[in-house]
Amino acid sequence: MNTSKKELVKQRLEQMQQKFAETLPQRFQEIIQAWKSWSEEENENGLELLYRQVHSLAGSAGTFGFVELGQKIREVENTLYTLREWNKPATPSEKQGIY
Repeated sequence: MNTSKKELVKQRLEQMQQKFAETLPQRFQEIIQAWKSWSEEENENGLELLYRQVHSLAGSAGTFGFVELGQKIREVENTLYTLREWNKPATPSEKQGIY
């Protein structure tokens, strides 16, 4: 790949990273809303929605170079995964760790 193509790829990646960064406030709000809804009722559908939103953000964060965010949100994802798979209510400390 010649220099100009490398530069174009680099510029495109930077644009995608910027667009991703711009979506973060909305994505965080959606996750917070899903968490509030689930934490009040702890129903299976709410947990599934919360898990999917967190899972999506965890994967995207790493892809777009937000490594630390990806690592932190992956920890939340792992907790949610365990709750989902074991079909058990969250303890207060698990809820605190998620929020």
